[in-house]
Amino acid sequence: GLVLDGLVRVAELSAGCPARLARPAPEPERAMVELQGEARRVLAAMRRALVVLRADDQAPPPVPDGEPRRRTPGPGRGGVVLAAVTGGLVVITGLLARPTGDPDLDLLLPSLVVDVTRPVALLLLAAQVVALGWWRSAPAGALVVGTAGAVALAFHSHTHFVTDTGWLLLAYGVAAELPRWRAAVLLLAAGPAVTGAFLVIGPPVETPPLTAFDDLFLVLTDLVVVAVVWGIGADHQERRRRRNLESVALDTRETAREVAQERHRIARELHDVVAHHVSAVAVQAGAVRAVSGSQPDAVARAAGHIEEYGRRIRAALPELVDLTPRTSVIDLDRAGVEHILTPLRAGGLPVTAQVRGRSPAAGDAGLFAQRILVESLTNVLRHAGASPTRVLVEHRADDIVVEVTDSGRVHGDLPVVDGAGLGLIGMRERAALLGGDLEAGPAAGGGWCVRARLPRRAPDRVPAPTCST
Repeated sequence: GLVLDGLVRVAELSAGCPARLARPAPEPERAMVELQGEARRVLAAMRRALVVLRADDQAPPPVPDGEPRRRTPGPGRGGVVLAAVTGGLVVITGLLARPTGDPDLDLLLPSLVVDVTRPVALLLLAAQVVALGWWRSAPAGALVVGTAGAVALAFHSHTHFVTDTGWLLLAYGVAAELPRWRAAVLLLAAGPAVTGAFLVIGPPVETPPLTAFDDLFLVLTDLVVVAVVWGIGADHQERRRRRNLESVALDTRETAREVAQERHRIARELHDVVAHHVSAVAVQAGAVRAVSGSQPDAVARAAGHIEEYGRRIRAALPELVDLTPRTSVIDLDRAGVEHILTPLRAGGLPVTAQVRGRSPAAGDAGLFAQRILVESLTNVLRHAGASPTRVLVEHRADDIVVEVTDSGRVHGDLPVVDGAGLGLIGMRERAALLGGDLEAGPAAGGGWCVRARLPRRAPDRVPAPTCST
């Protein structure tokens, strides 16, 4: 952008250099001041571009493929298969259930028979079967429907062994998909509701009356079963979350390695062409200004050199245009920040954001703020794992403030990877290039905080970057 536009301008000014130097004063001095100033601006922009290209940046992982989650999710494919299999088992067991002559086995018959003469009971049984279709896509709703169907069916003096077993799958779906404590509350409400209905209505066959000890045993058994199901589901959810985090971190590192090689190649080309030719133009323009009026031969030679370097810059421009990546700048308004955070949340990072002020047109400060935000969030994943993180982006009249604060490393999450500290050096370089500053260190309430202040107007003198590659 700024580098290529500046190169075009330097090439144009260089091409007309001999003619402008042949004009009467003060035109030669004005021409050399303009050319030297433009060359210096190109070099300053190039140094900022090189810091971006050489930094160990890591873009957030892409948003997972597939349709976004709908407000009213439909049944999952696995859920449809599960509901169909369960419904088939209900029908098959109902057709095959016959007395065996064994009193103990025959006690199970009432919980396998489907009484087609009781339409309400059939509807309640069907509701329990259909609820299985949503056991993964809408686990809370599926559990509520399944529990309501089981309780209502119990009040109709009926129960079914197959759908009762299916209720355990609904409970597992809640534990595996919902946040841990929300799942625990739902299961502690649903499990005793089903058991309580059974205790109030009694078994569907004539058996000896249940004693208080029997009731207590059933309640405790129910609590143990619910606790086991919750533990298994929560463990599955935790292992899946860790796999997602590891996958995000691995993909990010692999992408960074591939991009780094291309970036360094671009940086070398940019440095070789821009730094050499444009620096030579700036030096020759300064020489012309120094000897103008006293050494006409030296002025003529310098003008020829300037024109030659201008031709070389024009010849290199097409290659540089093809080589230079088009940097995607995201406005750091609320929508832009959410765009950056969405894939990180999908990868398991619990992050919230606050945006203050209005985001003006993106410039160097906006680009560097975006890079610092992404790098800081990537560092949270690399070093702290799924640590609850807060993001603050504040747009002020003269600068942008970016602040990323995590809550400390999550026990058992990803280890610190190699290369710690290099990203921080690159972020500090960017802030310094714009005349800003970056602070990083332990947060007041625990964890780690990175805070950058980036002026919207870069200083005229650009500090030389330290080595970060």
